[in-house]
Amino acid sequence: MDCLAELGHRRIANFRPKPPSGAPFSHWEDRAFWREYVDYAQDLGLEIPQSWLEPIVFKCENEIEAIGAFLDRILAGDRATAILTYDIYAAELIRQLANRGLSVPGDISIMGFDDEIHGRVCPIPLATYRQDFDAMATEAVRLVRERAGNLSRAPLMVKVEGKVIVRESAGKARKF
Repeated sequence: MDCLAELGHRRIANFRPKPPSGAPFSHWEDRAFWREYVDYAQDLGLEIPQSWLEPIVFKCENEIEAIGAFLDRILAGDRATAILTYDIYAAELIRQLANRGLSVPGDISIMGFDDEIHGRVCPIPLATYRQDFDAMATEAVRLVRERAGNLSRAPLMVKVEGKVIVRESAGKARKF
């Protein structure tokens, strides 16, 4: 989000599965992710309309329709200038934006997460966040060893820094 904000983006939407209100999150980190997305956007002074926080529920069978519905929501009115997503969804987002007459990054920027093969085969080289798997493994081993000595310790979340990889899909925010 920092990279996009530095490029002048003030309206950054997020395409990531999210269950309806009251439904259980499939993973505890999903709940933490959405909370951090909103909190961090507020810290940066970014605006996130409530409609962008509506559930995004889909499976492989309806992924294309879910992306279309998401785009309808974030492109209405005072629309998004950038989208955060997993690399795996970026190519379809770019395709559907092109079908709507919008270009990446000319009209809207896309920033992925994972720096994996899906992002590398996008129609436009995908800007993304690369996780540091070596550092994550080292930290995991350290935590397992620490936990072995104290089985009653409560679970915790540890953040390991990664690296933003800037590529063509992220450009300066366009004013409309």
